Amino acid sequence: MIDLHIHTVHSDGQPTVKEILTLAEENKLDYIAFTDHDAVSAFGEVKELNLKEYFSGKVIPGCELRFVYNNMQMEVLGYGFDYEKMKGNYWVNKESYHAIKKAILDTCLTKGKLAGFKYNNIEYNPNEKSEKIFYRELLNYEENLPILESYGVKHGGDFFRKMVASKDSPMYFDPTNYSLSFEDAVDLIHSCGGLAVLAHPFGVYKIDEPKKVLDELIAKNKLDGLECYHSSMTPEHTEYLLEVCKKHNLLSTGGSDYHAYPGQVFAKAHSGLTPIPTSLIEKFLQKINKDTFLG
Repeated sequence: MIDLHIHTVHSDGQPTVKEILTLAEENKLDYIAFTDHDAVSAFGEVKELNLKEYFSGKVIPGCELRFVYNNMQMEVLGYGFDYEKMKGNYWVNKESYHAIKKAILDTCLTKGKLAGFKYNNIEYNPNEKSEKIFYRELLNYEENLPILESYGVKHGGDFFRKMVASKDSPMYFDPTNYSLSFEDAVDLIHSCGGLAVLAHPFGVYKIDEPKKVLDELIAKNKLDGLECYHSSMTPEHTEYLLEVCKKHNLLSTGGSDYHAYPGQVFAKAHSGLTPIPTSLIEKFLQKINKDTFLG
């Protein structure tokens, strides 16, 4: 079994690197990848550990880069890149990270009233995600709970995706000036020797015509693969994406997108019901640079 989409405290996840490695060992996984948002430092931490003390499988270097396509925020996963080369890039360092997080907090404080929320002013904290700080502040007021419920928000991850990142929300944050284009995001991964895989084509961000957008991105002939298994996607989504991969000779991957949010299940797709088989990534393993693996 595998999990190639995992977040840690190095971005917006709650688990530490050691906690994830322990979980991976307990679940008898063959391969994992730390894919923190716009950060590769979790893999750097793994490099400093005696990995075999925690996990007997392989760790693949990964990251999840945000990009904007037609004013929509989406993400691409990078795998098997040169870690030293990737970590020196502006888009995966703290300067870029803090710039967008400060802008998100400003947007929350400015637009939160438009959604009817009650809250006090909040100072930027470089050690926490801005949307998580703001969400925590909202929970201090009982009158905010029905509003959050009306948007289907159950935790901090929901708050970001359904309120901050959704164009249908009065609190929408436009990431255009703080994000790469699709082409630049994929080119960055390729320039570091990695493979570029479109993250969760269905189920995470609200896209009116996801199949149309998927076709448009594939037609650019830049992607190496698609994430076919994901916690927010259905078995029908997975079946469709596997057929698309076959049709266009694309690689397939899968991951839980684990942050340790309430209700999330490690190393499972389809709302935590389906283990992700190692056989899914047979072609992926044939193409990726295995010299970048640890373990």
